[in-house]
Amino acid sequence: MDSSASTNTRNIQILRSSISYAFNRRFSLQLRNDYEWLNRRRNNDESGDSFSPDAQFELIDTPSVKYAFHFRVITPDDSIGNKLTTLAPALAGWYDLSNLGLDRTSFYYSAQDKEFVGPANSGTRRNAFVGTVSLAKAWTRANPSGFGHFMTFVDVVDSYAIDGDVTDRNLVVVRPGLRINLWGNSVLMGAIDFPVVTTTNEDAVYRLAYIFNF
Repeated sequence: MDSSASTNTRNIQILRSSISYAFNRRFSLQLRNDYEWLNRRRNNDESGDSFSPDAQFELIDTPSVKYAFHFRVITPDDSIGNKLTTLAPALAGWYDLSNLGLDRTSFYYSAQDKEFVGPANSGTRRNAFVGTVSLAKAWTRANPSGFGHFMTFVDVVDSYAIDGDVTDRNLVVVRPGLRINLWGNSVLMGAIDFPVVTTTNEDAVYRLAYIFNF
């Protein structure tokens, strides 16, 4: 679940649920649903949901290096004024840094292009880029039960509007977080987005996620 605020909105709550299925080591599908509540400062509150199927293709998969291609489609959400469909291809990579003497440490990156498709007014943003780099450290070794495996990470995310008459053209956030295995296949994750480059009054975003692998 995500929570944030902005100039025109007092509070934004997003409840996200998803299910993924891997057909093999190379190909997997995911279906995600985002239900969003907007607590407006002046106008009436709004809420609605969107769906986003995602396909992932593993291009390279070794114990120390992974590359993957993602393609996500996000449906419009008319209830909150979003009438555009989002097409979002992305390339992601993961590296184990143990060979550099950094035990149980990994580096991750992704580069995502977003195209917003559909009828819209002149000046509407049509293209955006989202780049992410991440450094993660596992502080405990995995055990057969999975309980207590603890990891911390920090992400740097840059979201840039390539076109359109927008006030929030560039947003860079730093996202520290943690991940812990509770029991068996259950994982709890938490993180906070701190805006460091913004052209609007963006507040911090609080994230909490529960993952169950079955």
